[in-house]
Amino acid sequence: MSQENLPFQIYFCNLRPISRVHIVATNQSHPFFTAMIALTTFTNLPEDRQEAIVYAAAEEFALKDYESASLSEIIKRIGIAKGSFYRYFDSKLSLYRYVLNYGLQLRLQHEGRILNAPINDFFAALVQNFQEKLAFDLKYPLFSALSYKVLQEQHEEVRPTQQELK
Repeated sequence: MSQENLPFQIYFCNLRPISRVHIVATNQSHPFFTAMIALTTFTNLPEDRQEAIVYAAAEEFALKDYESASLSEIIKRIGIAKGSFYRYFDSKLSLYRYVLNYGLQLRLQHEGRILNAPINDFFAALVQNFQEKLAFDLKYPLFSALSYKVLQEQHEEVRPTQQELK
């Protein structure tokens, strides 16, 4: 599917090779992509600090369900004061959504080259798609686990996020 046929426009902004991509959507029918989920203070942090926070949170959310995931554990792992966390994200849910969005952006960046490739042979494209997904899972196991985990999540606060992903 070409970018023109998507129900929203995606803009890629590489901040570091294969480490960060920001997606901005312009269509209100996709609120997951349009919601502000990180405060400006977070986006002003150095990229390596942002990445450390994202990876610490991704690990916590990938290994535990949403309710059991502990902000205190994430905060302790990254070595900041609890008050500082709330200068970066206004809630556990906004951090969760940001980390999930970060993982989805990594996947889009990783698999993006096959999304716009012409399909000459359906079965070859299917195999290539599977290989790209497997390569992503091997390269980013934490975000693969998180993607799987979010689909199994039962917490009421996360259900709107699940619905937006479907």
